[in-house]
Amino acid sequence: MDFQGRLKQANGRLRTGKVGVTIELAGKRLCLRATLPPRPGSSKVGPYQQRLFLGHHANPAGLKLAEVEAKRVGLLLEAREFDWADYGATGGSCTVADWITAFERDYFTRRQRSAKTETTWRDDYMKAFSKLPQGELLTVELLRATIEATKPDSRTRKRVCD
Repeated sequence: MDFQGRLKQANGRLRTGKVGVTIELAGKRLCLRATLPPRPGSSKVGPYQQRLFLGHHANPAGLKLAEVEAKRVGLLLEAREFDWADYGATGGSCTVADWITAFERDYFTRRQRSAKTETTWRDDYMKAFSKLPQGELLTVELLRATIEATKPDSRTRKRVCD
């Protein structure tokens, strides 16, 4: 079956389940469309149709992840617990620690917790994140300074850049 057919099937399952969220193709990536509360800093006062860009590739694996996320968003909306902060929209500036917490939550939403994923989180991500001052606001200048504080052409610099 082609990808468009799989996408229609996934949206059919979401419609049958009355999830209130659909999956759309945005270029080579997938996004969700739903009636969501206004983003922080928006001039809108009530919920309206918006898209959540997930970053999942338009392939069978990405579609499976998008369907899981659509169900999650549907449950959050139904419980009136949807929070834009879970999707990177804050309306204000966040500290490094806030961003790390949000990234960790997202990482383990997309990957099952296991010895392997815990090791990847600890060795590939937290080693780099620990070089950042946790209480400061995350800015481009802070990231640049952190990168420049590492040795050029080193594995550490590559991790920090990634």
